[in-house]
Amino acid sequence: MSIAHISLPVGKHFIAMRDFYAAVLKPLGYEMIFGGGNTDAMCGMGTKATGPNFFLGLGQNSGTLTRYDGKMENRVAPIHLAFNATSTEQVDEWYANAMKFGAVDNGAPGIRTYSTSFYAAFVLDPLGNNIEVIYMLS
Repeated sequence: MSIAHISLPVGKHFIAMRDFYAAVLKPLGYEMIFGGGNTDAMCGMGTKATGPNFFLGLGQNSGTLTRYDGKMENRVAPIHLAFNATSTEQVDEWYANAMKFGAVDNGAPGIRTYSTSFYAAFVLDPLGNNIEVIYMLS
């Protein structure tokens, strides 16, 4: 059974996180499916094939989430999310795009030491969540 969707609470950082994910997920074919306006409290992103499967918001009124300051010990309830890519080039493009839009490097694109089948890249988003894009090599 696969996961149908996931939602990240972003507290008062909705607009910054919406803009970050709209930009960094574009190389993977993600687009805004609904919501996402400056007065919205949440949005749903996905591909034409999947529909919305990645949501931001929910927790909009919570002032407890703070922007990540770059120190690992100060990450707020970090989670790990992994998105599938269709090629190593797509992983590379995603990583470059994420870095361009302010992500923090957490593992440059390449084959991982724990598995020669994993070609992946990792970044930390503006709230310190560990975001991965992976392509499984044959």
